[in-house]
Parts: sequence; C-alpha cells; structure tokens
Amino acid sequence: MITALRSRDCGCHIGLHGRFFGCFVYADDIIILAPSLSGLQSMLDVCTAACIELRVKFNSNKSYCILCGKCPKRNIDPMLLDNYIINWTGSIKYLGVHIGGKKLYFDIRTFRRLFCAASNNICSHTETLKEPVQLAVFESYCLPLLTYAAGAVTCNSQQVHDLIGDM
Repeated sequence: MITALRSRDCGCHIGLHGRFFGCFVYADDIIILAPSLSGLQSMLDVCTAACIELRVKFNSNKSYCILCGKCPKRNIDPMLLDNYIINWTGSIKYLGVHIGGKKLYFDIRTFRRLFCAASNNICSHTETLKEPVQLAVFESYCLPLLTYAAGAVTCNSQQVHDLIGDM
C-alpha cells in the first residue's frame, strides 16, 4: 500500500529531492497526508484498492479527515474510503498524540493531565517511603507519561510552560 501511495505521486513531498511524506504507518494505525483534497481522495482510492488486494478492511468509524492550513472549511466534499464517507473533524488522536487545527499543532494537555494524576496518586500512596524510593517510583511511572512522543513533538514556549510551569 505504501509503495502504491508513493507511486501515485499525490501525497506530500518535502525537501529538494521530494522525499515522500504522504503516509505514516505504525502497526494498524495509518496517516496519509495530501496537499489537496483531490490528492487525498486519490490516496484513499489507492488504499481501497490495496485493501481489496490484501483482503483487509478499514474501519470507517475510526477513520477521520482533518484540515490543516488556510483552506476554508465550508463546501468541502466528503472523502470516501471503500465507498464509506470519512467524516471531517477538528483534530485527531494518533498514537496518543492529539493533532489538528488550522496550523498543525500537537496537544500536550493529555500528557500533563496523565502526569499530574500519576504524580498525585504516587504522592498519596508513598508518603512512608524514603525519598530515593519515591524518586525511583516517579521516574518509572511519571516521567514516561511526560516524555511520551517527545522526540516527535516540538513544543513551543507556551506548551513548555504549561507542562512545567507550576511544578
């Protein structure tokens, strides 16, 4: 499917050599990126053909389209995947990371909320333990929540402040 999407030449390409960034796959989670609505529909058609060939089905109830950039939201034709309408939404969750908006952004509020909940829970249950043990528990359970996907996400200064401002 990825090879077919790349050869269709309608996804996103970046850089001088036009490197293909139109499809990201992790297990059964897929994102396809297109610079135009017609390109997106063309890519969805490729996915439909690949599914027929591979005898697999996409779950249209878990599939969404988001719009990033200056394109107006009104009068957008619905996208079709295997003759099912794919709904438009303001943001999506991909591998635990919230993505969306007119400008592409990454929502870090979920990470902060999970980190704070885990921290509060650990604090309330480890008050009798020595500090080094408490620290080890925090490092094991809280730090991964805060740093999940950190290598893929660039936080702006406001997001960094939101993450660590009151801690």
